[in-house]
This record gives sequence, structure tokens and C-alpha cells, in this order.
Amino acid sequence: MNTAGSGSRFPCQAIGDGLKHPGAISTGPFSKGLVMTETVLISVRLPGPIAEAANAAAVSRNISRSKLLRIAIERFIDDISGSSEQDRRRQFSSEYTFLALDLIVQREYPEVHTELLTEAERRMEAFHGGA
Repeated sequence: MNTAGSGSRFPCQAIGDGLKHPGAISTGPFSKGLVMTETVLISVRLPGPIAEAANAAAVSRNISRSKLLRIAIERFIDDISGSSEQDRRRQFSSEYTFLALDLIVQREYPEVHTELLTEAERRMEAFHGGA
């Protein structure tokens, strides 16, 4: 479940974050007696089935429940902020499609290119409140 190199802006998804979990060989800061100073303790109450599912998922991935929940929260924040990997792919695909279509229209139908751009701008204003 390690997502290092995935572009996440959150540090706990990095390799070797020093979090202990059952069966892990500790090589991070905790093995040297250091404390984690960049985290804040937050207590959360979860319904039993969600807590059980979180425990099972953490055990199956050989990570701590805390790390599993941190990663889940980070991914949720990425998703709602529009910066998830899936959102970036969608944005890229959308831009690529627009550019390809624009190039085709410019070359094959130059007489309507400006009219199409003007209509697109008008629709942006009407449907989205601005261009």
C-alpha cells in the first residue's frame, strides 16, 4: 500500500516513515528511540463494522491501523481537492481532446473556428458564470 512516488503531498505515504506494525523490522526513527513530532493525535469514533474493516485491511497489508487511516484520509483529501491521480488523468485527457479537436477544426474548417470559440465562451458565461 506504499504510495511513495505517487505525487502525494502528504509525508506519511513515504517509504520508511518509521511506523511500527506487527512483524515489521523497524529501521526508522522509532527504532532509535525518537518520537514522532510532525503528527497530531486525533481520537475518532468509528462504527464497529468500519473499525473491523480497517483492522482487517491494515493486517492484510502488514501496516498499522494508524497508517492505514492516515493514508485513507490523505487520499480522501486529494480526491475532494481534485488532485487525485484519476482527476489529473481526466484533466489531461480533457485538455488533449480539446487541443486535438481544435487543431482539426482549425485545419479542416477554418471558416467556423472563430464562431465555435465565440459560442464556447458564451456558453461558459451562461452555464458556469464566467469564461
